[in-house]
Amino acid sequence: MAFKGMGETQLNLDAGTAGSPSVVGDGDTNTGLAWLAGDELSLCAGGAAKAEVTAAGLGVIDGAGATPSIHFASEADTGTYLYEANVFAISTEGTCRLQIVPDGGPNQRMIIRGMLELGGSPATAGG
Repeated sequence: MAFKGMGETQLNLDAGTAGSPSVVGDGDTNTGLAWLAGDELSLCAGGAAKAEVTAAGLGVIDGAGATPSIHFASEADTGTYLYEANVFAISTEGTCRLQIVPDGGPNQRMIIRGMLELGGSPATAGG
């Protein structure tokens, strides 16, 4: 750790890594803040980068149905994630329930797994 000269308010830290961030809590050495690339601040947990702040904005890991990248604290298997390139997904109970798929044409698709209820009338997805 290095401090700048007197009267300056900048604190210079080592960049750190995902497994050993620069800023950590006492007793948890693989969770904290690291600078993994130029102009990128990463939030790391359990030795892996989970979110990053860059000039482009805030980014999170892609996630999966069972482990969505954006989820509720009380329901870690329910939330949103990147299903595959350019496909946004929502999962509940660890299972993909909805995908929004851009197909580039006038007939944009949305894939719903299971039942869909419109106006009180259930319909089978895909039918």
